[in-house]
Amino acid sequence: MNLERTRRNVVEFALARASRRSGGSVLITGLGVRHPTGRASVSTQMLVRSADLLCWRDFDSRGHAGRGFVVPDWAFRSGISDEDLRSSGSNRNLLGITLRGDRPLPSDAWIDSVRTYADSHGLRIATFSQVVRDRARAEWLADRFGCECVPWASYEHAAHEANVRSFMGGCSVVVSDRLHALILALTEGACPLLVSQDGFDPKVARTFAGAGIESPVISVDDLACGRFGSAGDPALRVVRERVYSQLRDARGRLSSVSDLMQMALQEPI
Repeated sequence: MNLERTRRNVVEFALARASRRSGGSVLITGLGVRHPTGRASVSTQMLVRSADLLCWRDFDSRGHAGRGFVVPDWAFRSGISDEDLRSSGSNRNLLGITLRGDRPLPSDAWIDSVRTYADSHGLRIATFSQVVRDRARAEWLADRFGCECVPWASYEHAAHEANVRSFMGGCSVVVSDRLHALILALTEGACPLLVSQDGFDPKVARTFAGAGIESPVISVDDLACGRFGSAGDPALRVVRERVYSQLRDARGRLSSVSDLMQMALQEPI
């Protein structure tokens, strides 16, 4: 664990103790450990033991800490309604791409695979950046694909998120290696895909599993071989409905946790 994380744990533990002494409750939810291997640090153990309600977003993080229970990432609760999810997908013609700018450039095989998939299913490619530090990568991708790069609408967080969500509303598929770009895509009715090369950040698969939702990870070869269909394919419609059903279940679990938190605010646990 890095020094900055240790310092934050110590500060948060002090705040937790102060809350308990004043008769309050300590609620820690939505946590995820980036590298949940080995034993949790002393500062982490101190912090999680102070919690009255402790929720992790994936099973590996929970196992690392040895306490608490797993609930979906809170971002799964956002987006369009469950009813709108049922009718989404049929009239979408975009394939959106956003990739992290702090990782190696995608290979030629990756580019060719995504391009072939889009062409074969009548999808128009457009790139975008969920966060400002990925803008250069989005522009590079747009140059490689010869497509539009969705402009950065605003440096104000809420305004840019609204712009990204509006764009995703026209996407049949969103390809990304950013966890929350994939979650946002799903909650806006697009199929999320992490098209992996030599390796990928396992937190994506872990977080989707923690929500009880099928992993969005697919290999370059599987995409190139047509193992993933378009929005109009019967096979994909079955997958889409199954994943949306899983998302609805995840939202139900989050509503239950939210109710517990509201009760704790009114009367300490």
